[in-house]
Amino acid sequence: MKRLDILLIGGALIIALLLFIFLQVGEGRVSPQTAEIYYQGQFYQKIPLGKDQLIPIGNNLLEIKNGQAVMIAADCPDKVCLKTGPISRQGQLICCLPNQILVRLSGGQEEGLDAITW
Repeated sequence: MKRLDILLIGGALIIALLLFIFLQVGEGRVSPQTAEIYYQGQFYQKIPLGKDQLIPIGNNLLEIKNGQAVMIAADCPDKVCLKTGPISRQGQLICCLPNQILVRLSGGQEEGLDAITW
């Protein structure tokens, strides 16, 4: 191996390490502060995500736990709101159309990139 080959491989490793560190720093994002709940087309309640609690909304039950919101019970026929799973990022939604419920996360700090493609 020539000296230039070793320098080229070393430079590539340094660039890869810097890219890894850059991507890891991006993981320390601030999560949203509140869940805004709308019921039957009207604003219903604003819930902070920092406190674990259960919120009944009509015939549905919303759980706030560990900075996430998840619908854990619903009487609608298709149960799409239950299949949505937990949400934790600003702008994410849980919708239950038959029961006219919308849960939207807001507040906190705007997140940066959610993906990088080459």
